Amino acid sequence: MSAARVALLAGVFGPPLLLLAMGHAYRHRSHPVRGSFWGGVVGYGAGLVLTGSAMLVPAVDWTGASPLREMVVHTGPLAGCLLGLAVGWALARGRRENSHP
Repeated sequence: MSAARVALLAGVFGPPLLLLAMGHAYRHRSHPVRGSFWGGVVGYGAGLVLTGSAMLVPAVDWTGASPLREMVVHTGPLAGCLLGLAVGWALARGRRENSHP
């Protein structure tokens, strides 16, 4: 199995496992961790859409094996999740904690 296929499998199955672990005991997590969780969910979804779009490029364009297309297809979900985690954490870091009754 090539490194590109390993990256694709890691990108498709790794982020949901990470998000599953982050979502455990969600109510008791800090605000930045909760923001990071939702950023990761949104980023992973966006990465999957981007990957799916790149996979649907017409077959005539596959012959050149564009390096950009290959990179997007094989690392899109993982990169989207990691970017979303970082953005979600940064946005939620400055917010005040809400008090729960």
